[in-house]
Amino acid sequence: MKIILNKTFQNLGKKGEIKNVADGFARNFLLPREIALAANSSNIAKITATVQEENKIKKESENKLVKIKDEIKSLSLKIQAKADDQGSLFGAVGRSEIQKALFSKMKVKIPRQKIDLEKSIKSLGRHTVNIQITPKSTVKIKLEIIEKEKS
Repeated sequence: MKIILNKTFQNLGKKGEIKNVADGFARNFLLPREIALAANSSNIAKITATVQEENKIKKESENKLVKIKDEIKSLSLKIQAKADDQGSLFGAVGRSEIQKALFSKMKVKIPRQKIDLEKSIKSLGRHTVNIQITPKSTVKIKLEIIEKEKS
């Protein structure tokens, strides 16, 4: 059966691709979960339009990031977190906390996937985080984790 993927599905393909799959796999798994649609002309047109719109939005977002690249490069963020007496955080500072801090400072929403963080930050102090502006361009920002005031 010919299907068009409505979502990217591991080991099958990316959103918008047309694939040939077994009838049972399509009817019993892909179609009920809305992972794919039957490959007819109206569904192909609908998915193609959706993919083009998503690509356009992604490109605009990348262009916006490129324009403010120098501002991001000179940025120094401070994030407050609860810590013990040795400076270890009770939780961890991850991509979402960095994304929120960037948004509150610059009013630009940077996708979490673009924040290059090997593992969550679990200690107070200064850290360097890479932000991927484009697939070939990254920017380093300075991040300081400070202790939240104890109440």
